[in-house]
Amino acid sequence: MNRHSPLLLLFLLVFIFSPTLFSWILSTDGAWYRPYIIWLAIVVIAYFVQRGMVKHNDL
Repeated sequence: MNRHSPLLLLFLLVFIFSPTLFSWILSTDGAWYRPYIIWLAIVVIAYFVQRGMVKHNDL
């Protein structure tokens, strides 16, 4: 359950701030690379979550 608590908190924060986040990403006045910043953050978070998992099927 220790891994699930930070993920639940992250999902809650994304849910709360998603309208602001989407308006920031889709703003026409912004830089072209804004959506890529979000995807980079998702990839980095997924990497650290996966790296922290212990493999139980090591042979």
